Amino acid sequence: MKLKHIVNLSLDNPGADFWIVRRGNANQVGRPTREYSPEHIGVSVTRPDLVLADYLYYLFEFMASNGVFAQLAQGTTGLKSISVKDLKNIPLRTS
Repeated sequence: MKLKHIVNLSLDNPGADFWIVRRGNANQVGRPTREYSPEHIGVSVTRPDLVLADYLYYLFEFMASNGVFAQLAQGTTGLKSISVKDLKNIPLRTS
């Protein structure tokens, strides 16, 4: 199962459950935030029977602090970015 099976990821989504920082330095990219910005990737949980939005928020914090998004980030300068496609294909363990 991949992330795209339980959430909807989109840009400029003020109604999302939380947002992912899309652009910034390697330490900022992929960090979850509760503050809306049209530049952030909105995360809306579509399968609340499988995962709660608050749990997923903290899971994203954990992954960001462990460098998962830094590895996915693209860019050759100090400005890095992550795409919706990169996030959609993050594998999830179900057991």
